[in-house]
Amino acid sequence: MRRKKLLTDNALQHLASLVAAVEAAEAADVPWRDQARIHFLRNFTIEPVEPYLKFHLLREDIQPLITFGGYDTMSQEILEPGSSINKDRPDIIVLSLLVDYLDSGCSAKKWNADEALGRLDDLLTLALDRTGSLIITNTLLPPIDLLLDDSADADRVAQVRRLNDRMRQLADTNPQRMRIADWEQTLGDFGTKKGIDKRFWKLSQAPFTAPVLNRMAIDVVKQVRALKGISKKCLILDCDNTLWGGVIGEDGMDGIELHPDELPGSAFYKLQQSALKLHEQGVLLALCSKNNEEDVWEVLRAHPHCLLKRSNLVAWRINWNNKAENIVSLANELNIGIDSFVYVDDSPRECALVSEFLPEVTVIQVPEELECYANLLIKDGLFDSLAQSDEDRRRTQMYQEATRRQQDESSFDDLTDYLKSLDTIAEISRPTDADLARVAQLTQRTNQFNLTTRRYSETEIRGFVADKESAVYSMKVRDRYGDMGLTGVFIAKREGSTGIVDSLLLSCRILGRQLEFAFVDQCMQMLEELWHLDSWKAEYVPTLKNAQVAEFWDQIGLRLAHEESGHRRYISELGSRPSDYIKIMQVHVE
Repeated sequence: MRRKKLLTDNALQHLASLVAAVEAAEAADVPWRDQARIHFLRNFTIEPVEPYLKFHLLREDIQPLITFGGYDTMSQEILEPGSSINKDRPDIIVLSLLVDYLDSGCSAKKWNADEALGRLDDLLTLALDRTGSLIITNTLLPPIDLLLDDSADADRVAQVRRLNDRMRQLADTNPQRMRIADWEQTLGDFGTKKGIDKRFWKLSQAPFTAPVLNRMAIDVVKQVRALKGISKKCLILDCDNTLWGGVIGEDGMDGIELHPDELPGSAFYKLQQSALKLHEQGVLLALCSKNNEEDVWEVLRAHPHCLLKRSNLVAWRINWNNKAENIVSLANELNIGIDSFVYVDDSPRECALVSEFLPEVTVIQVPEELECYANLLIKDGLFDSLAQSDEDRRRTQMYQEATRRQQDESSFDDLTDYLKSLDTIAEISRPTDADLARVAQLTQRTNQFNLTTRRYSETEIRGFVADKESAVYSMKVRDRYGDMGLTGVFIAKREGSTGIVDSLLLSCRILGRQLEFAFVDQCMQMLEELWHLDSWKAEYVPTLKNAQVAEFWDQIGLRLAHEESGHRRYISELGSRPSDYIKIMQVHVE
């Protein structure tokens, strides 16, 4: 049984049912997609968040490895060599802070936050400098007792705002390393009475109610998705009563609702705004609608308030076919996994059908409340990423170019002739400073052609680049159709006269032209000369998605030395790699 079926929303209604569901899901005999090692540094009792955090991680088939530090021992844990942070190297460090314990004088009238500001700055700087983890911290709230008594005056609120402004400033200057969870917004959404439990606050310094803890857990899981490369890639939109109000085939251009300033049309207008914002961040947009195709194109082309245009789309299925089958067809066309899709529709029947036949697809039913439309596509962080690159901003264009490649390929009888016709150029080199964010992003996102699936932050990649015992190479690819950008990463380490392949990964959009062989061969040749190597070691670490590369090192010519539970380790003397495959492509290395 899939873990997701054990973890229904009903389990969140009561703590006992939540704990039971989490325990059943953890015990389920289902492979893990990945694992997330999360450590909480805290100055109050945040442990009640654990079952909620596990619940949402388990839904993603991510094994939760969650630990909590001691009470207000944050700096000591960062500095202590034997601490959990330094021994286990968590993926994420969550700094859970209340101003009540950051500065004991915060409840006093005329409180000045200078002392708290200095302590906060020291703590965050220490975490950024001394760890390689992604840091998540929360915006600070006014003192809990004052919130409960409704006596958080404007002066103290202003002092807390100074602290939060400093957090945001640090996050803005460290976008790959630091994220802010907006507890101000969360508590504002629920209100003090529903968000804070006075009894538990007095008994155990655990102030937050179950709904707030659940929201806090979701905020962390959003960042786990981004870090682990499981953010969604493609947004599929229905048209009638989703992109606009009404049915175009019945109501006509003048009858559908889509106006920026008038309800109900403004709700659909805001949803289109959100979709285009995601498009600008690199999310692929597609349509799946039971409609007459020309009617839809007419709206996108001619309606005065329609923001979405045909040029924003990578693909579409506008017909009267089964929508689940249409989504499978889109996945095949775009060559991305079914679990990379988010599907949005107003019809309960269509949503239920897609959920039943394609449980990997995240399905969002358009709500009845019009005020929910503006944040519908972004509220759950399904498309969040740690950074935006040039490749992200050009992703739709790249997929459109890929479609033209596929169309032209059908006119060739011989694959070799087709590959030669592409005039492919691969630039293989050490990444520039400007490339490092993209290199880190590829390690975080790439799942299919990824031999070890090790996830690295930009800080860790910079560490490899600076280390004389490590090397990072990247590959940028272009052909006569366009520039596909930085699409390959090779990371190696040196142990004496042996080279160790730590990571090898390629974006799926350049597969099928044997660039992977040329990439590896060039990287190994350069390092053999630079490091004076006489042998190589490499491995294949199996995951749910990388089975296609299980025999890659065998194809390269490395010898299998050991295999256990699918994990394969290889060795090779120099000169044993075949090289004739490069002639297939006539790849140029600049």
